[in-house]
Amino acid sequence: MKFQSAASKLGEVRYRSKIVKQQLGESKVNKNEMSPEEFKRMLSQKLQSTRKIFKFLQKKGFVLSPYLEIGSEHALRPSLLESEFEAKGFASDISFYSLSHSQKFTKLFGFRKSPRTICADAYTLPFKSNSFPFVFIYETLHHFPDPLPPLLEAHRVLAPGGICLVGSDPIKQSFKIRLWHRPNKLRPWEKILKFQESLTSANLVMQSILKKSEFSSYLKAT
Repeated sequence: MKFQSAASKLGEVRYRSKIVKQQLGESKVNKNEMSPEEFKRMLSQKLQSTRKIFKFLQKKGFVLSPYLEIGSEHALRPSLLESEFEAKGFASDISFYSLSHSQKFTKLFGFRKSPRTICADAYTLPFKSNSFPFVFIYETLHHFPDPLPPLLEAHRVLAPGGICLVGSDPIKQSFKIRLWHRPNKLRPWEKILKFQESLTSANLVMQSILKKSEFSSYLKAT
C-alpha cells in the first residue's frame, strides 16, 4: 500500500488555507479558480444531488445517525444531514483551517444546524472501531496515491450492518500529472488534459453505497 507523504499533506493544507478566502469572496488568490458566485453555484448543485441520495437512503431504512464524513472540508454535507435529516455526527478533515470556516458556509447556504468538526488524518481516525452506522466520503479518495488505506480505516469505524457511501470521486491520482495544481475552473488546455486522463483511467467516477459485509468483501478482493 502507498501512503500520502507528509509534504503532500502539508501542501494540501496550505493551499486550502489560501483558497477558502477566495471561495468566501474575501480575497483573490488564484484567477484560475472559481469566483465566489461560481463556487456557490457548483456547491448548490452538488448538495442537491447529495440531498437526493440521503433521501433515498432514508427511504430504504438505513440509519444515518450517528455519521462520519471523511474529507469534509467545509462540512456542508454534514450541515445538510443535521438540518434536514435530524442526524448527528462528525465532519472530519485534515485541514483545521477549512473546518474553522464551516460556520460561514453553513450560514451561506442557509442551513439551521452545523456538525461537530474534528481535524483528523484519514489514515488514523480518532474513533473506536464499529462506531458509526453511516460513513461517507465525497471527492476525497483521489487525493491519496492509494485509496485502500483510507478505505480500510473507514471500514474499521463502520458499525456492523452500517453503510459506507463513496460519492463522486474522480479519476485515480496515479494517472494525474502533478506538474500543476489543477483548479476547479479549467483552462482550455487543462480541459483537454482532463479528457485525456479520463480516457486512460480505469476508475472514472465512484458512486457506491456499500454495506459493511459488502465493504469487507470488496477490501479483501482489492
